Amino acid sequence: MTTGHETPLVLALDVGTSSCRAGLYDARGHHVPGVAAQVGYLPRVTVDGGAELDADELVARVGEAIDQVMLKAGPAGGEIAAVGA
Repeated sequence: MTTGHETPLVLALDVGTSSCRAGLYDARGHHVPGVAAQVGYLPRVTVDGGAELDADELVARVGEAIDQVMLKAGPAGGEIAAVGA
């Protein structure tokens, strides 16, 4: 991780209809450059316009995004004090 970011860090998760994103933010709320991931998936669309996601698949995809962020964070991953979704 580059210098200039204040710890502790926060792992932010955005779980949407077609993808999930994860990123790392410092104590000032600044995004840590280069420490983010996005994993896509396709919902099943129902005849009435709804969107359905398989819960197990969704959990796996969110886990992939978290794994990617942790890999990019390296040792700074140990400074994560909170997760926001």
